[in-house]
Amino acid sequence: MDEDPRFTKTIINDFKSGDLTSSLKKDWEELKDYYLDEEKKHKYSSYNPIRKGLHVTWWLLKKLFFSLSPIRRILLLVGLFFSLSRVEVGQVSSTPVFGVLILLFLILLELKDKLLAKDELEAGRKVQRALMPQENPKIAGWDIWMYTQPANDVGGDLVDYIKTNDKKYDISLADVSGKGLSAALLMAKIQSTLRSLIGKDVSLKELIEKTNKIFFRDSLSNSFASLFYLQISENSEVVNYVNAGHLPPIIIRGNEIEIMQKGGAAIGLMKDAPYTQNSIKLSTGNVLCIFSDGVTEACDKFGDFYGEKRLENLLKRLNAGNAESIGNAIVSSTNNFVGDAKIHDDLSLIILRKM
Repeated sequence: MDEDPRFTKTIINDFKSGDLTSSLKKDWEELKDYYLDEEKKHKYSSYNPIRKGLHVTWWLLKKLFFSLSPIRRILLLVGLFFSLSRVEVGQVSSTPVFGVLILLFLILLELKDKLLAKDELEAGRKVQRALMPQENPKIAGWDIWMYTQPANDVGGDLVDYIKTNDKKYDISLADVSGKGLSAALLMAKIQSTLRSLIGKDVSLKELIEKTNKIFFRDSLSNSFASLFYLQISENSEVVNYVNAGHLPPIIIRGNEIEIMQKGGAAIGLMKDAPYTQNSIKLSTGNVLCIFSDGVTEACDKFGDFYGEKRLENLLKRLNAGNAESIGNAIVSSTNNFVGDAKIHDDLSLIILRKM
């Protein structure tokens, strides 16, 4: 059994952590980002700092109050009343301690809800990890590295591969609209649909068209997903693929880079969207970089995007590396660019290098 943490030791360690100011600032920014819509942010941006601080604080307090359940709103009012006043009823005199106890009880109730939700998300994250490949595919003639970094506890990006026969492999990267639990559930839907259709004697084009129809039928309205789906064989130089609304991958050929063409519509937008199967040839040393918009649309604290040009310039310098080193360089560059800013989107990569 785990021992209960020591109160005094915990408080001392909290003060010794040395990041109290930055943590408070980060929490304050996340509060504003979560509760303030774009209209409110735009409105308050023209206010002077004091007026802005007062208005934002008042708005957040209102959101807090109306987000509580009815009984908890009453507890909050009662707790504040007894905390800020002294009431005498007959021979009994209340003190602020009574109000503080009520507020602490309210905090415990809210914390309980948060911990229950966190436990459920943790269970969902474990399931999602189990659904993802546990290691990079080992395919003769290819060096492959796959990676996904969710913005929240669970993510909406799919990075997957499956061996379809003795020498052929299907690899996919999908990015579901939205984020969090809803996106994760839709991601699992796409993965299960693709895997159920693989091996049924259909072309890549037909596979994506069937997946699109099923996803359109079963998903929520206004939900969609970009998908880049490819097929390679052992010791082959040819990559067959279908791009369904995904960002064009980038090919590194020596010191030059090549931006692939845009694809068709994202799956889930139209019931009968047509798709085209294409192919490219990669010579020894060539690299194919497939990425989600969590790379190019990563934001720093000033709201600037990492951008496609920054990624292209980075890839020009990575032509000599193996798949893993190229992928790690992209992840490190993106994370360094974001810094302490909040991560808004899942980041996923598939790097294929022809051996």
